[in-house]
Amino acid sequence: MIQHRLSKPRLLRQGLLHALFLWTALTLIDTVKFFLKVQDGMQSVYSDGTPVTLWSRIASHNFGPQMVWLPILLATFLIELNYQFIFYAKKLKVFIATSVLCGMVCMLIMRLPNTLTGNSVLHAETFWSVTGATLSVTFLFSLYSLLYAISRDYFHTRIFTAERRLRHSQAELAALKAQINPHFFFNTLNNIYGTALEEKADRTAQYIERLSGLMRYVIHSSQNDLIPVSHEIRFIKEYFEMQRIRIPDQPGIQITEQIVYDGDPAQITPLLLLPFIENAFQYGLSIEHECHIDLKLTIEEQRLAMLVTNRIIPGHERKKGEGTGIPNVKKQLELLYPGRHQLRIEKAGGTFLVDLHINLTR
Repeated sequence: MIQHRLSKPRLLRQGLLHALFLWTALTLIDTVKFFLKVQDGMQSVYSDGTPVTLWSRIASHNFGPQMVWLPILLATFLIELNYQFIFYAKKLKVFIATSVLCGMVCMLIMRLPNTLTGNSVLHAETFWSVTGATLSVTFLFSLYSLLYAISRDYFHTRIFTAERRLRHSQAELAALKAQINPHFFFNTLNNIYGTALEEKADRTAQYIERLSGLMRYVIHSSQNDLIPVSHEIRFIKEYFEMQRIRIPDQPGIQITEQIVYDGDPAQITPLLLLPFIENAFQYGLSIEHECHIDLKLTIEEQRLAMLVTNRIIPGHERKKGEGTGIPNVKKQLELLYPGRHQLRIEKAGGTFLVDLHINLTR
């Protein structure tokens, strides 16, 4: 049981809403009974023979001697107080006892208009029928008070749990983003460092120029939850071009990308695909060995399919773990695309394969 104790203004507002709901429900029930009587030819008439209409009946019940709204208002506030201050603070047995007491008081409150108008005198022949009706009303109000507290606590608990999970997911997602972005920066800066040591030439300048554009994209896109797919595609193409600048042009190294996009407007979480591509370059690239990195990316009818393959370089498979990139993106997929993605990662035949499918529709 989770406590939901309300402040005084919210308690007043909740009591008024509760009263309005109960009054509307009872009015609807009375309306249905009225129309059923009319259909059966039992419509009531005034002393002058004028038939009683629905609107005049509602007006007389609420603004006439009965003042239905007043006992409903008092009864609902009593039930609300019982829920707020007894349900959470006391044991279940105490709450059941107070609910029964609440039902008795509510019954007396419902008889309040008759008492004020002097219509509470009971005739002997109606005593038992009135007593039975009194017990029935008491039981119904007691049961209503009990069920109201249990059902409201159930829904509040569900809402509270959902909000707590959402806050946890948002915090976890923010932490994952904070880890993924520096992960990309550090790897790229290491590449710059290696290229700078090798030679100071135009290729290095081009590399830095490409990098500045990519870093600008990373900084701006990471501030948004979703970005257009076309922006992410352009980023991936720029990333491949930057890698081609730093990698020597030799027959044993093959880097290919095939990107098909039907132009249908779609959005995706920024930088979601990058860790898989970056992993291929980090573990599948070597100057000493023949290697290949292949990307096939298709986005049609707001469905994404990406296949990334690279050769497993001898010695690279002995690197500890897969870093933080892929584990983080797995968690992102579970949080952001639950039930809307399929991810397959395999090592077979000397090839590392990542097969990802995402339904981008929301």
